[in-house]
Amino acid sequence: MRQDASPKNNVFSDFRKIRAGKNGRRRRILRQLEPWVFERFMAFWRNLSSPENVAKRDWSKRAGASHEALLHCYTSRTDTSAAILGGLADVTRPEPFRCPYCLMRQPKTWDHFLAKEDFPEFATLAPNLVRACSTCNHKKLRHWTDAPRRVINPYHDPIPTDALLWCDVTVSQQNRLKLTYYIFRDPQVPDATLDLFERHFEAFELQSDMKAEGATAASSFIKEIIALRNAPLSAEELDEKIVAKLTGFEEFPANSWEIATFEGLRDCNGLLDFVNALVTPYQEPPPRLKRSEIKAKLMPKS
Repeated sequence: MRQDASPKNNVFSDFRKIRAGKNGRRRRILRQLEPWVFERFMAFWRNLSSPENVAKRDWSKRAGASHEALLHCYTSRTDTSAAILGGLADVTRPEPFRCPYCLMRQPKTWDHFLAKEDFPEFATLAPNLVRACSTCNHKKLRHWTDAPRRVINPYHDPIPTDALLWCDVTVSQQNRLKLTYYIFRDPQVPDATLDLFERHFEAFELQSDMKAEGATAASSFIKEIIALRNAPLSAEELDEKIVAKLTGFEEFPANSWEIATFEGLRDCNGLLDFVNALVTPYQEPPPRLKRSEIKAKLMPKS
């Protein structure tokens, strides 16, 4: 749920370099497939904003050697393919270094936006490779890019500058904070974009992950406050502390769970009473007795 810079690789040159690094039968097959592969690259570009419209080839009715040779371009790493992925990693590393699908975990794997099993011709196509965390990569299923698409493309989908990820924070009857994350239906954003965001949010099960992270962050924040307090806070003091926390997220993407969490805390009507109930009032310590007084109390009277 973040806009990333689209790779600018010369994908035709990339494919030829990888093909040149193969031997024997695979090299011959890739040479024969090259015109078709390049046509498929053009089909990919024509559908950047709607990748679900890129037609699949039915590989079950074709010779398996072509499918295997195309997949081998990615699965068997060479110096050339490693250099391509390394260069791609450098240009797709925004800060904070988070997975663009969840904005929660570090992206340490490569996801094929259009699955390489269905689209082996795109196995090494730079704009089809997304740096993702292992959790999202494992959850993402091949059919999620079919219509209606359930995955946001971080390179080519329009991501609004204003946050669509919101969090409502309430205080339960059991005096606990309840956090609920959702996609805000901004009337200024097209319904198609909002629908895609909602499908993405549900498909990756971000609600449960964000609830866990948000609850921990909120708890730590409140503990920091009450550790330094011996008197109740005013509404202005609490708001200042939340705003100070939000200031630390100014460089984060608009749809970061941290921003949604603390904006939700700021809007929570019962938060002030919740925090102040945890503040331990200052109590005057009892007067310190002299040792002679302590001794007199301990010694039995004669």
